[in-house]
Amino acid sequence: VCELKPQKRAFLKVMLKESDFCIFGDIRLLTEGQAACDRHGKTCIVRGFDILLTGFSCTNLSKQNHKTLDKRTILSRRDLNATTAQTFFANLALCEKYQPAIVVMENLDCMRDEPTTPTEASNLDVVCSTYTELGYDIQTYRMVVTHYGVPQNRCRLKFFAVSRTSKLFNIYNYDAYFDRATAALLLFRIDPPDMRGILMDNDDDHVQNELTRRSIVGLTAQNPAEQNWPPVHQEYY
Repeated sequence: VCELKPQKRAFLKVMLKESDFCIFGDIRLLTEGQAACDRHGKTCIVRGFDILLTGFSCTNLSKQNHKTLDKRTILSRRDLNATTAQTFFANLALCEKYQPAIVVMENLDCMRDEPTTPTEASNLDVVCSTYTELGYDIQTYRMVVTHYGVPQNRCRLKFFAVSRTSKLFNIYNYDAYFDRATAALLLFRIDPPDMRGILMDNDDDHVQNELTRRSIVGLTAQNPAEQNWPPVHQEYY
């Protein structure tokens, strides 16, 4: 297991206390063959694995990030000052070193955006081409979380890559494998719950206490936008 944020590693350590596997921090350090482990409190060997379930940073791709320029070509430019490129190529290096049989990744839907210059490759093109060159058959799935019971309009890209050299899972017909993966994604679709059955009432004590807390934080930070949480919330909902 690898998780960058210390508080999340602490949570994993508690929740997965029955297991003895390592809990590493920065994925960018794992290709060195050993890394600091929160589980054992020492430097542990990074052992091989058959399945890599991962993601890479969306910080430089997000629409909320107004600092990053040329978001559509971060990967093709190998902009290693960007955490999106750093974590993507760290995942790629892990796959090159350990050759897992199956890789599942996730990132934002905007990776499909085409560059403004036709000669440049999109971020999606880079993901598919680099894993193909590494010996994987890769498919991309666009998933909307509302189709899976989450009351939120959020789109994600899922990447499923299968090694052409590994026969660990006896996958020989890649088209049939990806067809089954598609069928499974469709099988688990459910309607999202009605938000009226989830949200607390405006006058609920928990809601009012949280709005008050946010207003105090806004006052402390001298941020007028955050000082008006209660009236904005009441108007919106």
